[in-house]
Amino acid sequence: MCPALQKEIILEVSNLASSNELKRIEEKTLLSSILFTAIH
Repeated sequence: MCPALQKEIILEVSNLASSNELKRIEEKTLLSSILFTAIH
């Protein structure tokens, strides 16, 4: 996967983590873990 897309995913996660959508963070974190595993 291209580094730019990986960086975009990381930024997306960071933006979410700094928001107040607490009920969705766990769901997004799980999704991010899956994506991160797929990248590597």
